[in-house]
Amino acid sequence: MALAETQRALAQLYTNTRLRQQFCADPVAVSVALGLSAVEASQMARMSPSQLSLFAHSLRRKRLDEISKVFPLTHRALGLRFDALVEQYFDTQESKGTRTLLEDTQGVAKFLEETLRAERVEMWLRDMARYEVACVKSSRSKSVLMVLRFHFSIADLTRWLLQGKSGALPPSQCVWAVWIRMSPNGRLRHFLISLPRSLSRRNSEPLP
Repeated sequence: MALAETQRALAQLYTNTRLRQQFCADPVAVSVALGLSAVEASQMARMSPSQLSLFAHSLRRKRLDEISKVFPLTHRALGLRFDALVEQYFDTQESKGTRTLLEDTQGVAKFLEETLRAERVEMWLRDMARYEVACVKSSRSKSVLMVLRFHFSIADLTRWLLQGKSGALPPSQCVWAVWIRMSPNGRLRHFLISLPRSLSRRNSEPLP
């Protein structure tokens, strides 16, 4: 069995629920459609549905854990809701084949941003997610100048979350976050500029 072709076929089966269902119904036909020879398809057909499901679940769980580490504060803030949103993202991407961790990280960033905005979640939670999404976007860009405004101090929210949300939610404060990288090989610079809370109250209109 050709190793490269088999690995590609398995990767697609592990990451695509619909394709696995089709494989279970007609493993030889699906294997051939994935580019395997008749002999290779016959060997592939010996895999049991339980084996496929087990490997698929293991891969998705591993990828979810990797993504959670990229969005540690948003993950902490959302809890199981974060896992559910990432799983929802996976389901929307299944027909697009296998993806790298970088591709999934960027995809999750966009999905989180759009979903949380549409759901009109609490502003502090949206701030936390928007901040980590922006960090991902800026770190992957060869050159960037990004300026975003937040309703809460990112430092205050971070401490509050790491302390298990003990005590009251930090008071609102207008904060500007800036990310700058002037060239592909340049250093990414990041600044947080906080307005005094007395001024922040005058600039508390909703974010777009």
